[in-house]
Amino acid sequence: SLAAIKHMVYDKKLCSGAQLLDAVRADWKGHELLSERIKNEVPKYGNGDPYVDELATWAVQLFADKVNSYVGPRGVHQAGLYSAAANVMWGYMTHATPNGRRTGEPLSDAATPSNEAEKNGPTGVMQSVLALDSGRFGNGLQFNMKFHPSRLEGPDGNEKLRRLVEAFFEQGGQQVQYNVIDSEVLREAQAK
Repeated sequence: SLAAIKHMVYDKKLCSGAQLLDAVRADWKGHELLSERIKNEVPKYGNGDPYVDELATWAVQLFADKVNSYVGPRGVHQAGLYSAAANVMWGYMTHATPNGRRTGEPLSDAATPSNEAEKNGPTGVMQSVLALDSGRFGNGLQFNMKFHPSRLEGPDGNEKLRRLVEAFFEQGGQQVQYNVIDSEVLREAQAK
């Protein structure tokens, strides 16, 4: 959302701040063209793009510094970036956002990019997560990756995943959770 505001209003001047605010307040109804431009033209977190990763880093550092500055009855508070699947529930309760997301749609899952934001594959996602300073999150920084089984098929499928995860940790990554599942399998399981 910060990248959408910066790109559309300040850098490219493709709309005014008032126009963007009107679109968000209207839940994007009547502003579909602007929403599509944002979804298709604005750089997104999760692609290893410094333009967006710097904004994400600034926002989470601000959050972590504020949370970590408080002391409660059990000691210093520790910031964490995790949603434990509550991002879906919180999305139901959150109004539209400047990135084109409509009211009720899921929010991003912790440090993981928003739905449909990732365009540069798993290494792009990992680069964006690595841009965040995980050392500020004593209560954890959750990062979830999802792979379709076809991406890891064949004799070297496990090796590809192993090398990807090792590269992430070698560059300073602290935690990654991954799921290898086909959405059709999940639909079949729901039906049972």
